[in-house]
Amino acid sequence: MMKKKPAGVLMFLLVILKVLGTAEACRCTASACDCGFQGLTSVPQDLPTNITWLDLRGNQITLSQSDFSRYRSLEILDLRWNHISTINSQAFYYLSNLTTLSLSGNSLTILRPDMFVGLGNLEDLWLPNNDISDIQAGTFNSTPQLRKLHLYHNKLTTLRSDMLSGLGNLEDLYLNNNNISDIQAGTFNSTPQLRRLHLYNNKLTHLRSDMFTGLGNLETLDLDHNKITDIQAGTFNSTPQLRTLHLRYNKLPTLRSDMLSGLGNLETLELHFNEISDIQAGTFNSTPQLRRLELYNNKLTSLRADMFTGLGNLKELWLYNNDISDIQPGTFSPTPQLRKFDLAHNKLTILRSDMFTGLGNLENLNLYDNDITDIQAGTFDHTPQLKNLALHYNKLTTLRSGILKVLGAAEADLRCTASACDCSGQGLTSVPQDLPTNITWLDLGSNRITTLSQSDFSRYRSLEDLELDNNHISTINSQAFYHLSNLTRLLLHGNRLTILRADMVTGLGNVQSLTLSDNNITDIQAGTFNPTPQLGRLSLEYNKLTTLRPDMFTGLGNLWGLSLSYNEISDIQDGTFNSIPQLKRLQLYNNKLTTLRSDMFTGLGNLWGLSLHSNEISDIQDGTFNSIPQLRRLYLSGNKLTTLRSDMFTGLGNLEGLYMYSNEISDIQAGTFNPTPQLRWLKLSNNKLTTLRSDMFTGLGNLEWLWLYNNDISDIQAGTFNPTPQLRNLDLSYNKLTTLRFDMFTGLRNLQSLEVQHNDITDIQSGTFISTPQLRILYLDNNHIQTIPSNLLANLLFLKLSDNSITTLPSVAHDILSSISTVIIGNNPWQCDCRMVDFRLKMTGSYLWSYENQITCSQPDSLIGLKLNHVSPEDLICEGPTTGLMSPVTSPPPTTVATEIPEPSTVQNSSITSSPVSGVFSPSKQTDPALTLSLPALLGAVFGSVAGAALIIGGIIFYNQTEQVEEEQYSSLMPAPKCFPLYKH
Repeated sequence: MMKKKPAGVLMFLLVILKVLGTAEACRCTASACDCGFQGLTSVPQDLPTNITWLDLRGNQITLSQSDFSRYRSLEILDLRWNHISTINSQAFYYLSNLTTLSLSGNSLTILRPDMFVGLGNLEDLWLPNNDISDIQAGTFNSTPQLRKLHLYHNKLTTLRSDMLSGLGNLEDLYLNNNNISDIQAGTFNSTPQLRRLHLYNNKLTHLRSDMFTGLGNLETLDLDHNKITDIQAGTFNSTPQLRTLHLRYNKLPTLRSDMLSGLGNLETLELHFNEISDIQAGTFNSTPQLRRLELYNNKLTSLRADMFTGLGNLKELWLYNNDISDIQPGTFSPTPQLRKFDLAHNKLTILRSDMFTGLGNLENLNLYDNDITDIQAGTFDHTPQLKNLALHYNKLTTLRSGILKVLGAAEADLRCTASACDCSGQGLTSVPQDLPTNITWLDLGSNRITTLSQSDFSRYRSLEDLELDNNHISTINSQAFYHLSNLTRLLLHGNRLTILRADMVTGLGNVQSLTLSDNNITDIQAGTFNPTPQLGRLSLEYNKLTTLRPDMFTGLGNLWGLSLSYNEISDIQDGTFNSIPQLKRLQLYNNKLTTLRSDMFTGLGNLWGLSLHSNEISDIQDGTFNSIPQLRRLYLSGNKLTTLRSDMFTGLGNLEGLYMYSNEISDIQAGTFNPTPQLRWLKLSNNKLTTLRSDMFTGLGNLEWLWLYNNDISDIQAGTFNPTPQLRNLDLSYNKLTTLRFDMFTGLRNLQSLEVQHNDITDIQSGTFISTPQLRILYLDNNHIQTIPSNLLANLLFLKLSDNSITTLPSVAHDILSSISTVIIGNNPWQCDCRMVDFRLKMTGSYLWSYENQITCSQPDSLIGLKLNHVSPEDLICEGPTTGLMSPVTSPPPTTVATEIPEPSTVQNSSITSSPVSGVFSPSKQTDPALTLSLPALLGAVFGSVAGAALIIGGIIFYNQTEQVEEEQYSSLMPAPKCFPLYKH
């Protein structure tokens, strides 16, 4: 008889089995584990501890404090769809490396301050599709690096001013699809870096002037699908950088002249699907940069001459689906740059000769589906650039001679001319047989044709252009095009074809352009294109091809353009392109290629452009491009490349443009670009580079443009750019540079434009730009710079220094900045005190957009908010005795700029005293010994002998003195913090 096992042993075995079952439920690699949809109720504890990615979605997990203590290397954590309603305090405490956290589709109702403790490096937080109704104050204080916050599809009703505190680096905020009806004043003061704000599908009714304060860097604001009936004056004064504003699907009845104030940089305004019946005069005076205006689906009835004033840069105007019956003369005089104008679906009856004056650059005019019965002579005399004019679905019977001379027609039938018929969008199920037989152009697009039969086009043998796009065609019978030997262009995109057979295109011996995109094509049979030897352009994008075989493209000896993008291609067999030796452009982007082999592109000796972006390419084998020596453009962006090796680009001796942004590139091996000596454009933005080495860009002697923005670059080694002497434009923005050293840009003698905005720069060493004598454009904004580098700015035409930490400007700064054509210097913490007196005295009160008008006082309290040029010099005072003030710099004082002026003489037998009035210094004696001032290097200078004279620096008056001054005499006159005194040599 078998002995009975103790219950404890059985329980132990059950625990072991459960642990083993957990391990088996997850699929792991060295760095990642996928435990999704396994019915787990807790975080498994037996996974590799060094994983960086963990997928736990679709389980029933409850989070506790110690759940992730074993997995401290995690960077991405997916907890979607787990029914989580509670996150215990410090659940994420050990995840200091986490950058992405997804909690979408759970049951959270309130966000508390203790929920995200430990997530100091989190950049992307997903919280949509929960039941969140409140966010407690301080919730995000633990996530200072958060860049993107997704809160859509929740139950928020009010945004309070304490909800978003701690989000100083947030750039994207998604609050759409909530129930938000109010935004309290100051809500966004904590998000000064916000670029994109999504508030669509909420319940806002009125926009107040205090709703968006703090959003000085906002570029996109989406307010679609609310119930907005009014926008108060000044609402957008706090969003001066706004480029795109979405206000679609609201209930605005009128556009007033004060509604859009503050939007001086707005480029796109979408107002369709409102109830707008009037636009008051001057409404768009505040939007001089507007390029695109959408007002369709409103209730406008008449367009007046004062409606569009201020729109001198407008390019596109969309007014279809209104009730417009009249356009007054001069309406479009304020819009001379208009290119596209859509007036379809309105109630116009007569087009008068004065309706379109001012539209000298109009190219596209859509007037279809009105009630037009007549077009007066001269109507289109004011539109000499018109290329496309749509007049169908009106009530015209004949056209006066000369009306449409731009289209080559005199008196014409509405749908057919002597050579063309437009039968699009008529609901046809077959090819009509009663059209003029000598037509050369036939549009049958957007109908319901399903099958093309052999005799369908036998009557129309003169056709040169046939459009069959957007039908339901699934079958093309043999010899359907047999009689169309004159056809040169055939459109078949947007149909339901699945397989291309050899008998489908018989008879098309002269066709030059064939579009087959957006079907369901999975295979191309051998010999399909043998009947089309003259084909030059073939479009097969948006299909379902998976493999390209060598027999697919036979017969295409004259093909120069082939588009295969947006398929599912994972392999290209050896010899596939041997039949198309004249190919110039090959588009293979948005497919599933993972590795590029050396046999993939054989036969393409004349290829000029190759697009491979948005695949899954992680490796390029040696010799891949040896078969395409004439390649000029190569697009590899949006792939999974991590390292660029020296053997990857062999054979590309004529390449001029290489685009590899949005990969995962962290290293470029020495000699990588040696095979590409003609390269002129290199785009490496949105990668993971951290350091630029001196061997990275060898071989790039002709490079002119280099994009490196949005990497993690913190250092540039000396000599990095020595191999790129022809570089004109260098973009290093959005990186992690802290110091610009004097050896960083050596070799860039032809550089004209440098962008280093949005880094962490605090210091610019003297001599940094000595190697860039041709520099004309310099972006230094959004850093932490405290002083303007005066000796670095010679010959500049454009300088942007806004959003730094500059507090004061000495007199010499005015001369320097005034020599630069365009200076943007606002949003600095200006200290309007005695250190700014000399600078203020030089201000000329010049034109409105001068840098002088950008200096707004942050201190002292009595002057906060005032423009410096509005402050009287006598009001610029310091509260205590102050000597020799200059803006703070990083180099230790004192510093003498020996390279610019002679070494200063020693100060002897001099002293400085101050009078009790306004900190002005007065001498006890005046004699001849010289006073030499040695000032900081940045915006400083060394002043030589000044005998018996007063010297004004930063609003402080210095005199020569005859009495000996010891060190302690200077210390008694030390300046306020962050200021430098005079120094005795």
